[in-house]
Amino acid sequence: IAGGEAPKIAYWLYYESIFYSSALMYLNAFRVSLASLICSVFMLFPATIGGIRADWPGGAIYPLTVLILHLKVVTDLKRYQLQGLEDLKMVEKEHAECESLLNSLLPKEVLLSMQSNTLELAYTYRNMSMLFADIVGFTGYCNKHKDNPSDAVRLVTHLFASFDDCCKLLGAYKVCTIGDAYLAVNEPKTQHDESVTGALVLLHLAMAMLRIIVKVRDEVQHEGLNMRIGLHHGEFVAGVIGSNQLRFDIWGEDVLMGNQMESDGEPGRICCSATFVEVLKDFKDFSFSSHDPPRVIKCAGSNRTLESFLLDAPHGTGQ
Repeated sequence: IAGGEAPKIAYWLYYESIFYSSALMYLNAFRVSLASLICSVFMLFPATIGGIRADWPGGAIYPLTVLILHLKVVTDLKRYQLQGLEDLKMVEKEHAECESLLNSLLPKEVLLSMQSNTLELAYTYRNMSMLFADIVGFTGYCNKHKDNPSDAVRLVTHLFASFDDCCKLLGAYKVCTIGDAYLAVNEPKTQHDESVTGALVLLHLAMAMLRIIVKVRDEVQHEGLNMRIGLHHGEFVAGVIGSNQLRFDIWGEDVLMGNQMESDGEPGRICCSATFVEVLKDFKDFSFSSHDPPRVIKCAGSNRTLESFLLDAPHGTGQ
């Protein structure tokens, strides 16, 4: 019935009970004072008319004063309740902003574990898709604008903000940015059957990145500006590191392989590993072709190799 907000409703019931119990107490005292004033008027008015007591208003001073005091107390109590309501709304707003910040820092599943005090040291994620992207020509743009470095910062801020919006819209999770490099994965879940969905999410994110970089390149009029993007499908180990500044990071051989896919890719193209292509083999809307000549990527630090493919036009080009 509470819709998952039982603690909040319990707090409101407690808060309202304090107010109304106090209000009822003072309202009862107010009624007594009002009755006292009315009785004093009825008792003194005939005597005043009969000339027995001409100073009857003096007899009404005490009940009238008590009545005014109780009116003041009830008014102040209501004002205090309204102020408390405004404070509560402010606290709820700050709590929502904090929740939004945590959601941007940590995956939903990890955040729930942290809030329930069941956070683990490390998590293993299988059947995950990874996107590695790098801004090509950014160093040249920085050298061109070295007299005004704020232009370079403004450019990368604008690009990454646009990429973040795409991640939020598509349901991807941004792991981190390092310099002009961008790393994202599909929403991390330890148990899921969304391999195809996750791969499609990152493929659409990669295509959106190419469209954004083309638009920004025309705006800043820097011909060498482009994106080099690598997509890979595999598994990784992840965890929350840091104490004062929390960060969700990923490790593993497939992470290195995905990074290598991007490093050995081509500017303006989406480079995909054989495992990523295999996940989307049943989707005829997208086609992939080998490099010319065919290219085999070797994972740094191991003997593992994978063939690399390029997403065909019109989807996979940012020329």
